[in-house]
Amino acid sequence: IDVEDARGARQSTEELSYGTQQQLYLAVRCGLVREYTRRGEPLPVILDDVLVNFDPDRAAAAAIALSDLGDLCQVLVFTCHPQMAEAFISTGKVSARFELAGGKICAL
Repeated sequence: IDVEDARGARQSTEELSYGTQQQLYLAVRCGLVREYTRRGEPLPVILDDVLVNFDPDRAAAAAIALSDLGDLCQVLVFTCHPQMAEAFISTGKVSARFELAGGKICAL
């Protein structure tokens, strides 16, 4: 995948920072999910620490975009980072939360 900026300069993904690569790939995955659910049976989307390499502003924006996918399909997010959990909670679209505590899964 090549990216192009507003001035028309092109870069390959190898030239991008790791965080920018992760943002690009997540955007592509979101597009694929939207296209697939438009044409077929919705499948759950499972994400594990997906925002860990994003700065706080981009993490918040990505959490909103991923939460919006919940209108189309089930989205399951796993994380051990409280700030990432908070990014999703702050969208107002989290329908259930669970925590692993003492080897048991507990509803919050």
